[in-house]
Amino acid sequence: MNFVIAGGLRTDYIITQEEKVHLGLPGGNAVFASAGATLWTKAPDRTTIWARYGENFPSNWLNTLADLGLDTSGLICIPGN
Repeated sequence: MNFVIAGGLRTDYIITQEEKVHLGLPGGNAVFASAGATLWTKAPDRTTIWARYGENFPSNWLNTLADLGLDTSGLICIPGN
């Protein structure tokens, strides 16, 4: 089974129950859904992400997604943030 995940990429944050704040984390529904599809199928090479991202989205995060085996050919950089 193959998955195509369409959604958003964003810089995210987490606030824990202990009120500890974590800023500047990779996020967005496309990242979270891709992680879920990969966990369910145990086959990251069968998951493609379709999303737009701004020029300010860290390129090392995109590289990490590809390094994990996800197909990032559906990611499109748009001008601006």
